Amino acid sequence: MKQKRFTLAMIVVLVLTTVFSSITLSAASQNPQMLEDNTVRPRFVAILTGSNLLELRSGGKLFCSGDTETRPGYTAGLVLELQKQNSGNSWSAIKTWTEEYANWCYLGADWYVVNGTYRLKVTHYAKDSNGNLVDSYIIYSKTVVY
Repeated sequence: MKQKRFTLAMIVVLVLTTVFSSITLSAASQNPQMLEDNTVRPRFVAILTGSNLLELRSGGKLFCSGDTETRPGYTAGLVLELQKQNSGNSWSAIKTWTEEYANWCYLGADWYVVNGTYRLKVTHYAKDSNGNLVDSYIIYSKTVVY
């Protein structure tokens, strides 16, 4: 009788462990890991990391930057789009930069602006060896007011 209870208890423990660990793994795999410094570590086929930065410097100069890192064998790319907020809370692109390079790509640029509210839209992407798009995602910087 003791042997049957022990066996039954072990089966219940194994079933519960399996169920709860698969729920945790499923929930974790659905969300990218967003870090406080705007660095994203999504779970994609090719893209490993991506980040962006919009920083106001003196005299109305905005520093815009981003980087994308991929697994070996893929081309990393990014599109930086500096946007200004219009009346009515819509956004308009005022400057766009694009860069691609094998495995890791960085782009940084300065742009002088007039008074207003700005943000940086960064599109991170990865291409395979045939030039086909494999992964992509967009992140926005914090807004900057000048």
